[in-house]
Amino acid sequence: MPQVYLVPGAPPDVSATARLLGLAAAILMLLFSSYMYHSTGDWVALVFVLGSVGYIAFFVSGLRS
Repeated sequence: MPQVYLVPGAPPDVSATARLLGLAAAILMLLFSSYMYHSTGDWVALVFVLGSVGYIAFFVSGLRS
């Protein structure tokens, strides 16, 4: 039976180190985008916040498998 992932994407042979680096980058992107949104109110920064949340979900789901 094939393994089921919460968020489909990266193949399971991606190393845990690569997933952790991706997660760290996504968290930094979330923090910076949040700061920019609160500083400027620009809607584009809000889009990046939402994208960051998606990337974080992607990388966290890969670490759990």
